Amino acid sequence: MSGAAARVASEWAKGWPRIVRKQRLLEATQDVFVHRIEGDFITSKAIPLALSAAGVALVVPGVVKMALGIHE
Repeated sequence: MSGAAARVASEWAKGWPRIVRKQRLLEATQDVFVHRIEGDFITSKAIPLALSAAGVALVVPGVVKMALGIHE
């Protein structure tokens, strides 16, 4: 690492203890996991499931064509 990059890395690393301290304080004051609150079904389950289904629907035909050796 060059001198400038080393200085930037050391300055950047100085902030970690403060971040960890704030995260632990936040963790201690909150009772529930914020991202999975009740009624959050759409963002936590439905959207990822829909994206996965769309991805599978796009990938499977290509894999089948490769396996069968079909070229267009």
